[in-house]
Amino acid sequence: MVITICAVLIGVLWFFFTTKTPTGTRVFTLPRNPFGTATNKPNNNNQNGAGTPQSTSTNPITNPYPTSTETPFQILEKIWPKPVAGFSFVYIPILITSTSTDKKGREITIQTKATSSLLYFVEKETGNIYSKNLDTGSTTRITNTTIPNVQDTFFLNSGRYVVMRTYNPQKKSIQTFISLVPQVLGTNDPLPLGRTIFLPENILSLTPSYDEKVLYYLVGQSKGSNLFSWSEASGSIFMTSLPLKELLLSTSKGLLLATTKASAFVKGYTLSLPLLTTIYGGRTGLTSNISSSGENILVSMWSSGGLLSFIHSLQTGKDRTLTMQTLAEKCAWDTTSSYMICGASDYIAPTSYGLPDDWYQGEAHFKDSLFLIGVRVPSESKVFNLSDEAKEEIDLIHPVLTTSSSYLGFINKNNDMLWLARIGYILNQTSQGQ
Repeated sequence: MVITICAVLIGVLWFFFTTKTPTGTRVFTLPRNPFGTATNKPNNNNQNGAGTPQSTSTNPITNPYPTSTETPFQILEKIWPKPVAGFSFVYIPILITSTSTDKKGREITIQTKATSSLLYFVEKETGNIYSKNLDTGSTTRITNTTIPNVQDTFFLNSGRYVVMRTYNPQKKSIQTFISLVPQVLGTNDPLPLGRTIFLPENILSLTPSYDEKVLYYLVGQSKGSNLFSWSEASGSIFMTSLPLKELLLSTSKGLLLATTKASAFVKGYTLSLPLLTTIYGGRTGLTSNISSSGENILVSMWSSGGLLSFIHSLQTGKDRTLTMQTLAEKCAWDTTSSYMICGASDYIAPTSYGLPDDWYQGEAHFKDSLFLIGVRVPSESKVFNLSDEAKEEIDLIHPVLTTSSSYLGFINKNNDMLWLARIGYILNQTSQGQ
C-alpha cells in the first residue's frame, strides 16, 4: 500500500509541475511552412472584365496554438490606451561600444554599427508624439505641443518630420502642416515641435514616397487638381495639373499612383502619375495595393457575388482570386513583394450600398483575422483571429510591416487604437519554406 500511495503522489506531482502552462500566456510553435505547397497556375483573365479570375486553394494553419511551453509569447500588444492619429516605424543608426582584450591582454574598445527600431505615433486628442522602443519596450513622450482635432499623420525622413492634418471648426476646413520632430534625451523632457511649414487648406489626398523622403499632395482647383511634392531639400514644387479631383495617392518603389475613389457600382481605375497611364481598371468598387517591386497589384472589387479580391500580375496579365474576402487597403506587402499580411473577415454581413461604401461610412464592419498570402508561392494561410486574441473586435486599417517583417503595426478602425503584432517568427518560417 505504501508503494502504491508513493507512486500516485509522484504521478500527481509530475503532472502539475511539468505540464502546466502559466495562466494568460500564449505559446506558439508553428509549422515549418505556413504557406504549404504551390498551387496550379491560374488561367488568364482580361482586365476589363467579364468572367471571374480563377481561385486557388486555401492552406490554413490548423493549430496555431500548440501546447509546447518552450517560449511564452505575447503576439498582440495594444500600444496606447487612447486613440492614435497615425504611426510609423523609424530606424535609427546607433553605435554599440564594448570592451575586449587583444592578444597581449590589453583592454581595447570595439564599436559596432546597429539599428534601433522605434515606433513613432501621435495621440489623436493632444497631438503629442510618442516613441516606443521595440528593442526595450520603453515608451518616451517626444513633444509637448498640444494640437487639437488631429485627423491623421505621417512621418518623413526617418521620423525627422511629422505631417499633421487637423480640423479647424471655425473655418470648417482641414489644415495640413509639416514640423520638425525634436530629439529628446529621456522620458521626462518632451520638447515643442520645431520649424513648421503650412500647406494649402483642404488638400484632397497626400502620401509619402516609398522611402518617406518626399510628400506628394493634391490641391483642388476649378477644373481638377494640381499635384505637388515637398521635400526637405526643395520645399514645395508644382508637378502637374490633373483633370480629376476624386483621386487617392499611393506609392511603391519608383512609382507614384492615383486611384479613383471607390464606389460599389462605379468602375474604378489605378493610374500612374504624372502621365495618367492606366495601370489597372474597369472594376466596380475598385481599391488597389501595388507591391513594392511593381510586379503585382492586389485588387478588391464589388461584384454581383459580393466582395472579391485577387492578385493581378502586371507582367503576365493573369489574375489569381483569393478565397478570403477583404479590401486591398487592409493588406501590407513585405519589402521583397513575395507575400502579404492581410486583415480579413470570415463573414461579412449584407450591406445596403455595397462595399467599400458602407465600410467607409461606418455602416459595415469587419471582424478580422490575420492571413498570410503567398505570391511567389501561391497560397493562403489563416494565422489567427485578431478579435479573439485582442479580446475586442478588430477592424484593421493602415497595416504596416517593418523592413525586417518582424512586426506588423495597425490601427483598429472601431476606436483608433494602435496595435503591434509580433509576427517575425511566422515570416521566418515562411521564407524558409519558399
